[in-house]
Amino acid sequence: MDSYDEFGSVRPVSGQGEKSYMDPIQATAGGPRKALVGGLVLAVLIVAAVAATVVWRGRTGDPFASARSVPAEIDFVMTFDALALSDSERLQAFVDAFAVPMLDAELIDSYPGDLVAAIDETMAEETGFTLTDDIVPWIGRSVSIAGKVPELDFEYGSGVEISFILSADVRDRAAAEAFVDKVVRRLGDEQVTVTASEIAGQPGYLFTQPDAEPEIALVLLDDALLVGTDDSVAGAIAARDAGLSIAEDAGFVEVMSRLPEERMVAYYVAPSAMNALLDLSAAVSAAGFAGEIPELPETPEATPMAAAVSLVDEGVLFSYVSLGTIDVGDVLAPDNAVLGSLPDSTLGFLSIAGSFGSEGMSLDEQMMSDLGYPLGMLSQETGIDMVAVLESLSGGLTIAVNETRSSSIAAATDVPVGVLAAVDLNDSEPISGLLDMLEEMAGQQGVELSDDAGVTTISVDGDEYAAYSLADDLLVIGSGSDLVRDVASNESGGLLSSQLYVELDAGVAGDGLVMFVDIDGIVSLVPLTSDEAAVIAPIRGMGVGGEVDGDAVTMEVLLLVDY
Repeated sequence: MDSYDEFGSVRPVSGQGEKSYMDPIQATAGGPRKALVGGLVLAVLIVAAVAATVVWRGRTGDPFASARSVPAEIDFVMTFDALALSDSERLQAFVDAFAVPMLDAELIDSYPGDLVAAIDETMAEETGFTLTDDIVPWIGRSVSIAGKVPELDFEYGSGVEISFILSADVRDRAAAEAFVDKVVRRLGDEQVTVTASEIAGQPGYLFTQPDAEPEIALVLLDDALLVGTDDSVAGAIAARDAGLSIAEDAGFVEVMSRLPEERMVAYYVAPSAMNALLDLSAAVSAAGFAGEIPELPETPEATPMAAAVSLVDEGVLFSYVSLGTIDVGDVLAPDNAVLGSLPDSTLGFLSIAGSFGSEGMSLDEQMMSDLGYPLGMLSQETGIDMVAVLESLSGGLTIAVNETRSSSIAAATDVPVGVLAAVDLNDSEPISGLLDMLEEMAGQQGVELSDDAGVTTISVDGDEYAAYSLADDLLVIGSGSDLVRDVASNESGGLLSSQLYVELDAGVAGDGLVMFVDIDGIVSLVPLTSDEAAVIAPIRGMGVGGEVDGDAVTMEVLLLVDY
């Protein structure tokens, strides 16, 4: 075992930092606990090992190592990174943050305890393997699971052809051989046929079960363990030999490199995947109705994209990157002029600058007609130039929820919240004409309107219902006049300097948040069951940010979690 110390050893969470080497779990009478054929079960074992037990001691390694055994023509690949997943103490603390309040609320029967020990125990019961003794000694930094979108096999009825490949980075060939030998012995019973076979020039094994498809292949190379459908494993070996793996693909490298370094799990979707999904959907629909191979329409070329989940000091970070998308302009930027007017009692907002005015996203008369809103007809019926109204919107849109008693919502529900919407304008005259028409219609229905310092209040039977304010460049509509007045006059503010906003803004991409949620604040106001409160207890807030860098779009979501 000492030969493994250079790379890492098992550190049980409850073990005060000492190493622990357990005796292998012995087979029980009656053969293996479960047949592992199917490949995906084996994938879970390997991934769990990386997630829970490897201690890397500052080693860096190659984050794309396992991807170098994945063919470039795949549609998707999920990669697990040991450098982020190996901190068992952090993972334990994160789990405990949710487990303790859930245990107190009796949502779970018992404290989950040591993660490593729990996984070892479960694996031993289900498979006869353990992480500590069977997988940790050989597993490397990364594991990748890749595949192609399933294809319909019309020639043989309506079967589905499945293709997948699992590639695990190997750091100790001898230990990996011992693991493979144990797998072969466990599966060599009456349920599974194990055949030694040469696959793409490499010695390996084929696993089959009666009435089970597809056949699963396993090949151990010097630096990788490959498991998957036999054609996928052969293709992976050929791709390695020819230097045509997904790790050499420019799009893959670009989007994956833009994800956070501390990512635990990353997911890549190739440009071919979306087209394949659309083709599959069209094929299923057409075959279902016509019973024949359909003529599929050409689909627009998609772009590479990737996503990741990272456990960071602040909580959980979700990241998304795409390349070559349409020009989204300022869509990912917040309307900071409006946000600077929001009070620190703001519970949440969605703010998008340029959502209507950006190239490729502008709303025009034809688009509205296609959506079922013929602006020309509406203009004739109302006497208002609806095209001009639409064109007066410069694009900035902010919707916010605030803690306040001065709101028609608070009066009706006894929940102290108010809602407002602020829309940026490049011309207020068309909007003014529309409001005049609506005010006239409201007056005919007995609705009361009053104006105070530029804020119009709408009341019904003496009770304030809503309010709005129109300036040269901003329209604010809300459920209370005080809230509208504060934002329209820029007299409130305070949100952007609040501790929660600052923490969230610092943790995501972009300059400012496009979405903000004060979960603590909401929980304190909204009646929740004890179960709901227990699940939410560790989460303080959520922030969404984004940025555009050339043809790359990055979006990130941060959940602030106390753990």
